[in-house]
Amino acid sequence: MNTPGCFDVRRFLFAFLTVALLVYAVGCRDKPGQGRNESQLVGVTDEHILIGSSCALSGHASFLGTQTYHGARAYINHINEQGGVNGRRIRLVVYDDAYDPARCVANTQKLINEDKVFALTCYVGTPTAVKIIPLVQEARIPLIGLFTGASAFRQPFQRYIINIRASYYEETGELVRHFVEDLGITKVAVFYQYDEFGFDGLTGAELALKKYHLRPVAQASYVRGTLDVEDAVERISAADAEAVIMIGTYGPCAKFIKMVKERKHGLVFHNVSFVGAEELVQRLGADAEGVIITQVVPPPWETALLPAAEEYSRLLARYFPDDRPNFVGFEGFINAVVLVEGLKRAGRDLAREKLIDAIEGIHQFALGIASALDYSPTNHQGLQQVYFTQVRDGRFALLTNWEQIKRERSVPGVTPTEIVLGSSCALSGHASFLGIQTIHGTLAYLNHINEKGGVHGRRIKLIVYDDDYDPPRSEANTRKLVYEDKVFALTGLVGTPTASRIIPVLREARVPAIGLFTGATFLREPFQRYVINIRASYRQEVEKVLEHLVTDRQFTRIAVFYQDDEYGHDGLEGTRLALRRFGLEPVATGTYQRGSMDVEAAMGSIFEVSPQAVVMIGTYGPCAKFIQLAKKRHPCTVFHNVSFVGPEELVKRLGAEAEGVIITQVVPPPWETALLPAAEEYTSLLRRYFPDDQPNFVGFEGFVNAKVLVQALRRVGREVDRERLIEAFEQMDFYSPGIGANINFSKDDHQGLDQVYPTQVRGGKLVLINDWAEVDPCRSQTGHGR
Repeated sequence: MNTPGCFDVRRFLFAFLTVALLVYAVGCRDKPGQGRNESQLVGVTDEHILIGSSCALSGHASFLGTQTYHGARAYINHINEQGGVNGRRIRLVVYDDAYDPARCVANTQKLINEDKVFALTCYVGTPTAVKIIPLVQEARIPLIGLFTGASAFRQPFQRYIINIRASYYEETGELVRHFVEDLGITKVAVFYQYDEFGFDGLTGAELALKKYHLRPVAQASYVRGTLDVEDAVERISAADAEAVIMIGTYGPCAKFIKMVKERKHGLVFHNVSFVGAEELVQRLGADAEGVIITQVVPPPWETALLPAAEEYSRLLARYFPDDRPNFVGFEGFINAVVLVEGLKRAGRDLAREKLIDAIEGIHQFALGIASALDYSPTNHQGLQQVYFTQVRDGRFALLTNWEQIKRERSVPGVTPTEIVLGSSCALSGHASFLGIQTIHGTLAYLNHINEKGGVHGRRIKLIVYDDDYDPPRSEANTRKLVYEDKVFALTGLVGTPTASRIIPVLREARVPAIGLFTGATFLREPFQRYVINIRASYRQEVEKVLEHLVTDRQFTRIAVFYQDDEYGHDGLEGTRLALRRFGLEPVATGTYQRGSMDVEAAMGSIFEVSPQAVVMIGTYGPCAKFIQLAKKRHPCTVFHNVSFVGPEELVKRLGAEAEGVIITQVVPPPWETALLPAAEEYTSLLRRYFPDDQPNFVGFEGFVNAKVLVQALRRVGREVDRERLIEAFEQMDFYSPGIGANINFSKDDHQGLDQVYPTQVRGGKLVLINDWAEVDPCRSQTGHGR
């Protein structure tokens, strides 16, 4: 019994013990952000540290997951062979989630609750990893190194999430800065995956554009796991975009780029790092040229400069010899380096909280990539560096010279991936054989070059419009090509009257016209800087034949049948000049109107004087009719046609009446495949790309023109513009295209060839004339040829 006022020892002891227990309990209570001591030992034994991962090892994003895992595993295997970390080897447990959020959650629950891993690493993808954030927070388990730059892992601050790479916001922010400030691009579209990954990238692009008071000119998406990009292609192709920011994986992005390039040229395509750069390029092939991809690790091929790149490449070759070094794998490798460094610093007495504290204590740590790793208790992203790469000549190149891209974009018809050329020629009407065969010959070679990767990584695109051999249509087409399609240069133009209408456009726009299917003098005299003739002129053709007819055959009565336009007038004047060398003049002339078959009046006026030979400046239809009518009354007359006539079509229309007709050519016979490499190449490629065609002189000329054009583009180099192209032609001396004759240009001579090849129809075939004594239409002759 207690006496009032006396000291109660029992109550004092009880109170003292109670306070002491409370103080002890408070002292042992978890600090903010710390878990109970028992949880720190999960996944750690005396011999091993158990680390878990869930990533896409199968499915449409398997390249990303597999390479991230291989990169990390290469470094961890190396560390384990050296004895592990503080005496413990690292065991990596990896489950496949196929880039499916539900499977990722299930895998993570299994890793935490069943496998009882100590920490997580190398998660791949935003839609998957974002679903496990609550699990990480609840278990207070460190998640170190995610292959995603989403803001959800950075804001709000997450103690148990350790980001290593830069964010998508940083990637798109830096990109937009270069677009606007360096390239002057203000019209940007966004193509994105319709999920957390795509939304994050879209938001980053919008925020970056907003700094410049801009917004996307178009937005379009696709569903994760599909290749359904058609609607997005239509929407963005229809927009007035200059560039597209792409937030997606390699499959859909590759399909999108290919389809858009078929509809529009000149767009700049950018992909954020998650795309899987190497796999994207592999799927795109030649279409990859010029595509920009932001990276969050430096190029793994820089082994001489970056120790980490050398180590990654060496260890990858050792542990995964079938793999090639790549950006994704290098990021996984660096993730493992950071994980191991954190484990080393946490010490032998390992605990999850100590691991987080250890990583927060890493400051200016040299990873061997020339960018220091830096963390703090309030900053859980170790790197901020963004690297720009661009595909050039099929390979990744670090992009540092934005001025070069700006220059390339300023050249009409030139993009990082394409050179766009234009042509207007007769694809229909009475001269369609000439236009079609010229284009087929040109495309046979250009298609071949494009399949081999193009010229300096750019494929050549040819836009062709039909002018029906009509001068006003030719001018309209050319203006459209130059001012609307903005082609780099013109080629495959067919005809003198059509070409005469476009000369003012060439001068006005300073656009080169290369390899015209005409020998007209006005394209040569006066000198035209922006006209590159490859073939001999009509005057050279006429001179060649008349020299033999007058000197070898002693002909003195020569008439001229010509088309009443610039083409015919040029041929008439050339004939007069050639005859005057011998003191002669045409004994008669006769004309017909372009596009008509009214040749009767011309035949009557010409044969009033019984000419020995008729020089013919026309197309195959009227010339065939003229010869047929004339031969009925004057079978011994020699008929000479210049090359523009369309030799094969003329022979076809004449039938038996073709016998003895002379046609001058400006390329050698395309059937001489055993002697001429270009003839063999033309025949082979024509069969491949246009199997219904037969080799012919017109198509072979288009083919040779294309070869010479490509050679000039190669000599210009990657930084191409119109003036440099002209200079490349002017410096082309003794270039052999494989036709037996060399191409020679100079600053004051824009005609590459002077050779003329006279042929005659013998036995229904065209044969080269070697002996002019045999040129006798009144004597039956046979020969070998075509």
